[in-house]
Amino acid sequence: MGCGRVGSRRPRSLGVDVGSLTQVVVVDALPDRVWAAVRDVGGVHTRLLPDRVLKTTVEGDTRTLVMPDRHQVVELILDVDGEARRLAYCAVAGARPALRHHSASFQVLPVDNGRTRLV
Repeated sequence: MGCGRVGSRRPRSLGVDVGSLTQVVVVDALPDRVWAAVRDVGGVHTRLLPDRVLKTTVEGDTRTLVMPDRHQVVELILDVDGEARRLAYCAVAGARPALRHHSASFQVLPVDNGRTRLV
């Protein structure tokens, strides 16, 4: 299992189109504060998901998340882009349910009145 760029092609798995999901959340916090939490790749267990991730370790570009049941998810950090305020990563082991390919990103965008759109 790995991560890769597929360009403009849509990935296919076993002859079936792979799904894509976009989630948008408006956060009542300043974009700089939200970006500080998102870009802190080693702070998932304290800053983003304290009730869902027990521990986070980072070695080079590999992040390991330990869940409350001690299950581990290993992710490859692909990019932390401070100018675009975008974090991209992919799961390389331990995803539940088991996935052939999983890549994800967070992007922090200003909205209004000190709020932030997290995509």
